[in-house]
Amino acid sequence: MALLGQYALVTVSKPRYGTFQDIPIGDELARRNLTPICAVMVVDLDAGEIVEWLRLEGEVQELFAIELMPNIKCPMVVGPSTPEFLTTVTFDPEISSLNA
Repeated sequence: MALLGQYALVTVSKPRYGTFQDIPIGDELARRNLTPICAVMVVDLDAGEIVEWLRLEGEVQELFAIELMPNIKCPMVVGPSTPEFLTTVTFDPEISSLNA
């Protein structure tokens, strides 16, 4: 979760093993006839309501964290199997050498 003024950006994930068994959220989803999604929700903390959301589909099943990036004008997502990955994603040589 990340906070920005009166808003919270919250991640939600699909169940790791296909279903939320034996925990209350599984029962609540079934009661509401809903299926889990992987998404980022924007929650208005003053109103207590979801005001926007971004649903992620495909191979993305879980989100672990979200970060705000001040002064970033046009962010993009680069997957590890795309040609852009080799030229867009860089690693600090000092940190990379520690993991070698």
